[in-house]
Amino acid sequence: MKRLILGSALTVVFTAACGSQQTQPARGPQPRKPCQITMVIVDSGSGPLIGNPPRLKCMWDEMLDITLRNDDGDNTKHKFEVTTIYCKADPTKQYNPVRYFVGNPSDDIDGGGGEGHFKQAPQMLSKAEIQKLQCTLDPKDPNAFVYKYTIRSNGAKDQDPELEVSPPPNIQ
Repeated sequence: MKRLILGSALTVVFTAACGSQQTQPARGPQPRKPCQITMVIVDSGSGPLIGNPPRLKCMWDEMLDITLRNDDGDNTKHKFEVTTIYCKADPTKQYNPVRYFVGNPSDDIDGGGGEGHFKQAPQMLSKAEIQKLQCTLDPKDPNAFVYKYTIRSNGAKDQDPELEVSPPPNIQ
């Protein structure tokens, strides 16, 4: 009986001295991953073409990590730039929920697979700022915080992908 008690006591002391094998959850706010997308320019056979990127889904205060890739198949350098942004539901509303997005070009990106980014990293505005940029009268409308932006690159047809504030700032 003494051996069992002594063995249990040593196990407790050893575990306390070495630390538990279980990891403790991190405390405090965790940094969020930025919303990410890659935009690619390719050779369509009849000239350069910007691929149709999927919808960006970003939360307020979040950084946008947009990789720009030049896969046009030759050595032509391309520069990318977002020229406009507006509400999907009402294009007359030129609302922009992103800082350093419109008018923030990339450097020239080499052809044949070169990659780059915009000169300044775009960042979503704050929750309070985005709440003022609601695109529809009904805050529950699925397009209340969906925007379209025009991405341009020299020699390629413009693309108009979408950016969604998710979750909408009026819900959280």
